[in-house]
Amino acid sequence: MTGQSTAQEALDDTAEDWEEVTDDLDIDSQLEIYQQAIGYSGM
Repeated sequence: MTGQSTAQEALDDTAEDWEEVTDDLDIDSQLEIYQQAIGYSGM
């Protein structure tokens, strides 16, 4: 073993980490931050 993850394991780990970010920020705050980052001003 080289100590490296498979591609699927790396994707699964990333998805798990992203879920933690979403849990910490809550989805509405995360959406607001994203919209500000891309310059979205709404309707």
